[in-house]
Amino acid sequence: KFSEYFLREHRPGSMEGVWSSKIGTWLIGPRHNSGFENLEVHADEAGWGFSTWSCSLFLARLYDHLRDENLRSKARKWRWQHTEPPIGTSLQGESLESLMSRIRDRCVTSLRWSFDACQFEDGALGMQGRDDKWLGITAAAIMQYVELYRRQMIPEDVHKEYYPKALKALAWLREMSTPATFPTDGYIPVTGQSRPDPGCNVAWLIAFTAEGLMTGPDLESFGIP
Repeated sequence: KFSEYFLREHRPGSMEGVWSSKIGTWLIGPRHNSGFENLEVHADEAGWGFSTWSCSLFLARLYDHLRDENLRSKARKWRWQHTEPPIGTSLQGESLESLMSRIRDRCVTSLRWSFDACQFEDGALGMQGRDDKWLGITAAAIMQYVELYRRQMIPEDVHKEYYPKALKALAWLREMSTPATFPTDGYIPVTGQSRPDPGCNVAWLIAFTAEGLMTGPDLESFGIP
């Protein structure tokens, strides 16, 4: 039931979902508020790297459970016993296979958004587009790729197109992560439309950077069939 919040199309003025087909990823949030943490954009009009990574990870882990036959049986039983589906949905009539398909679609579409909308020529990624270069957001895209690919959620044609982009992101991340090259706050301003504030987010993104670097060998192991 909670997954529907991330799978359902956002309806302006509601709290029923945060997916945006128009953008191709999850919104920052469902409310029409601006000045949200690192950005000045309205939360219900833009996506950002934080949502792309965290929502994909949650749904990918749910996907693991849905593939487990014992857990699938428990999930079916739960769905049959709960007679009040979320507003605007018909969960009772949806098969788990259909749910898994929607999870794959959202996650892969969001992955493509990360590289299509946010990646710079040198491989770096911006936070909500090609705004400014963030080591942590670049790392998040790498981690997202690894989590989806290892679960066989990325179609072969998408892998062939986007794997080189992920490798380029990894190369840039490594280049910028040495003692001599690491930028202050893991942030390189280009447009200045994002900012290294609040400090807790900066620390979070630096942690992402370390995790992305550790994930690098996994990414390199995939290759192209």
